[in-house]
Amino acid sequence: MIPTIALTAIVLLYIHFLKKAVDKPAFRRFAGVVAGSSFLLNYAWEIGHCPLYTVCAYDLPHFFFFGVGFAC
Repeated sequence: MIPTIALTAIVLLYIHFLKKAVDKPAFRRFAGVVAGSSFLLNYAWEIGHCPLYTVCAYDLPHFFFFGVGFAC
C-alpha cells in the first residue's frame, strides 16, 4: 500500500513541477538523471547487503530479479 501511495505522489509532483518548469526539456533530463541515479544507488545498496548474511547465495538470476524488481 505504501509504495503505491509513494509512486502516486511522485507522479503527481512530477506533473505539477513539470507544468511550472520554465525549461521543460531540462527538467525532464534532470528528473531522468535523478531517477536513474537513485535506481543505480539503490541497486548497488541492495546487492551490497550480501556479505552481511551468513549464507550469501546471489547468482546471475538474482541480479536480474533485483533489477526488474527495482525498475517497477
